Amino acid sequence: MGPYAIGNAFTFADCALAPTFFFANLMLPMLGSKPFTEGRPKLAAWWGQVQKRPTVEKVHAEQQQALMERMQQPAH
Repeated sequence: MGPYAIGNAFTFADCALAPTFFFANLMLPMLGSKPFTEGRPKLAAWWGQVQKRPTVEKVHAEQQQALMERMQQPAH
């Protein structure tokens, strides 16, 4: 098994999981849960590796910006 979701290569599986894990990383602590990587060393290693990818960094920056903009909008 390699450093990515299904082996040694970064694939669409990693691309699909990264945005979901971005939000899980933010939301779970707000809900009183432990970080999703706690007690899961393989998952923590994957998450650390995936976050280093330039494409993932770009997507996470866009997600962060969208989230901040959404939070600044008045509630309806």
